[in-house]
Amino acid sequence: MRLRAYVLAADPAWLETSIQSYYDIVEKIVVSYDRNRVGWTGRALPIDECIDRAKSVDKDKKMEFAPGDFAVLSNSPMENETRQRREALARAGQADWVLQFDTDEVVTKPSRLSERLAALPSSVSCVRWPMRSFFQQSADGRYLEVCTKRRGHIEEYFPIAVRSGATLFEARNTFKDTLTLRSRTFSVQSLSDPNSRLARDEAMLHFSWVRSQEQMLRKLQSWGHSRDFDTERYYREIWSRAPTEWSRLRDFHPLTPATWPALRQIELPYAVNW
Repeated sequence: MRLRAYVLAADPAWLETSIQSYYDIVEKIVVSYDRNRVGWTGRALPIDECIDRAKSVDKDKKMEFAPGDFAVLSNSPMENETRQRREALARAGQADWVLQFDTDEVVTKPSRLSERLAALPSSVSCVRWPMRSFFQQSADGRYLEVCTKRRGHIEEYFPIAVRSGATLFEARNTFKDTLTLRSRTFSVQSLSDPNSRLARDEAMLHFSWVRSQEQMLRKLQSWGHSRDFDTERYYREIWSRAPTEWSRLRDFHPLTPATWPALRQIELPYAVNW
């Protein structure tokens, strides 16, 4: 089976950790970036740092670096993101699957990911995968993981793989034929096919909100949802207070509050490259 991938080079916080987690199972990685070193809202981003970090882990020379113009200010940030992803997907070329991980998402079991994708029928054009979400670090350095109020894990599903030639309509979503793989360990839903339920240790790790203050502010000002909520207030009243007040946070997702019911402390063998 042929696997390829694309990466949007804009956020350096977890970039090496993310790419290295699936690097060995893909034959090509398209690294897409804005030639003017800006994000979808026109704000400057450390794109040169991202490119340098990507090159530092490209031991087998699998990467193709692809500049473009993606900050069309008459468009919404989400429209610009979708356009960049479409171009990157097209440049990835022909493969059985194209992986489309954000640079703050980490694969835990790359060989199992490859095996599960290979087993899917050709009628499936997009695959969603469960992820464990991490919001912050507590004052003592432990990670704060999103959980239910009963302390069981919850899942966030993102389209992590698509077929070559698939049409993306909003960020990395496709129009049809999407299969959601769920974990048999902590999913509230189950599928009739036992082969499409995952073991807990196959869930991916999402570090979207685990970063330095500078990186967090830059993300809020430039990402696809930067106009969808009051980012400054959320940063000030939720994210900044989380290290010391995490145990009191309830239903705190910025767009759909109930998606993130609570937080718990956990230790992980990963280090942020700040």
